[in-house]
Amino acid sequence: MDAFSASLMADKREIIFAPTVYKFQTFAQMAEEFKLNERDVVLTNEFIYTPFMKDLGLKCHYVFQEKFGAGEPSEEMIQVMYDAIPYDSYDRVIAVGGGAIMDLCKLLGCKRPDTVHNLYFKRFPVVHEKDVIAIPTTCGTGSECTNISVAIVKDEKDGVLTGGETKLGLVSDDIIPNKVCLIPELLKTLPYKPFACSAIDALVHATESFLSPHRKTMTSELFSEKAMDVILKGFKLIDEKGQDARFEYMDQFVTASFYAGIAFLKAGCGPVHGMSFPWAAPITCPTARATICSSAPSWTTMTSTSPTVRS
Repeated sequence: MDAFSASLMADKREIIFAPTVYKFQTFAQMAEEFKLNERDVVLTNEFIYTPFMKDLGLKCHYVFQEKFGAGEPSEEMIQVMYDAIPYDSYDRVIAVGGGAIMDLCKLLGCKRPDTVHNLYFKRFPVVHEKDVIAIPTTCGTGSECTNISVAIVKDEKDGVLTGGETKLGLVSDDIIPNKVCLIPELLKTLPYKPFACSAIDALVHATESFLSPHRKTMTSELFSEKAMDVILKGFKLIDEKGQDARFEYMDQFVTASFYAGIAFLKAGCGPVHGMSFPWAAPITCPTARATICSSAPSWTTMTSTSPTVRS
């Protein structure tokens, strides 16, 4: 058994509701509720900032994730982000974006490490020091409520760099955001293909946590089932009415994604994510697409070898 699975088995807590959860119709409502100011740093994308934030005239400091590099977080991207956002320049982090921004914002809320590499290989402690408000703009990762931050890091064996890279998750309850704000209107900027990939990723999170042999908890039984039900109803609606039907169902999709995140916070994921990480990192394939590719062979193997899954 790997160390992460062993930690899930050893942890007897059934439910963790770490963030306080809010729901707003617009970003402007959220900004008013939390009184955003010049000591707030907003980590987002320019294509989200322009339609939803630019005209509000807020005094907070906006930073665009794409300035740090393309794709999923990496050691290099995280270090560039640290250099661009001095630790003493902000008191609070507001993250508005997809899974990459959710993963990055968790790090901004923590004490700065000596090196990013040491942080991910657990040679530097994770210490939460600043409030983080997470606002997802996709309906897939559920990262806004989880205790893991994933990055592509330099691989090592027995403390020696191998020359390759791997996708690694930094796991700690100290990186769970303090607050989560669900704002369905922000998903309107998401094109159909990324939307579909992220929604399927949420479905995989819900399914894997429900079937998890390591840690089936009250959260996985309750929230996984609800997430699967809501997402599949949304897919059926799109099948019947076309791609644009997703816009009338965005509230339900972003809520279901959050449910799936709560579910796998304690139950963990399984072979789909386990099989997708090793091959996706070297070719920089987004996690959502990788899980789609790994789903069919993983489920086929599970149903043919596990009596629990077959039942």
